[in-house]
Amino acid sequence: MTEKLDLDHLRQWIGRASEASDIVTAQLVKGLRATLLQEIGEPKAGDAAPFTVHWCLAQPVFPMSMLGPDGPVHPTPTARSLAAAVLHPPVGPLPPRLYDWLMWPSLAILPPAVRAEYGIAWTPSRAGVAGWLTAGMATWAHRLPAAWRSMPQARAADRRIRSASIGSP
Repeated sequence: MTEKLDLDHLRQWIGRASEASDIVTAQLVKGLRATLLQEIGEPKAGDAAPFTVHWCLAQPVFPMSMLGPDGPVHPTPTARSLAAAVLHPPVGPLPPRLYDWLMWPSLAILPPAVRAEYGIAWTPSRAGVAGWLTAGMATWAHRLPAAWRSMPQARAADRRIRSASIGSP
């Protein structure tokens, strides 16, 4: 992760946007609740969707021809050059070692081969801390004020989702 960032290449992404739509189904809500260690229940049309449902909606779809011959996901050189900035964002005067472990739940869901391609060291102790953090987030996130749970853009997406009812499966 010592490659230099190609800023000119990255500037091509400024201003790009895409839009997609999806339907919140009862089955999707049950799957999300199970993932977040919540009571699964039987969601019905009109029920409020979980506050993190935007993570599951309008996922990009790619043709098989875009997949690598030895597996579905491989980081591009651009992704590798961005990895250091994503994995070690500047957090004021704090050195990364003081907050890096907060990223471990996200890294835990990456396939081992992808972590290896990014050069991310993964140990049983990191996996254990990631599991502990994930369980803690699932337990406490819904108890925190909305402003503390997610970024403003995510909260705006949550509001749009809550204004729509759960569709039929």
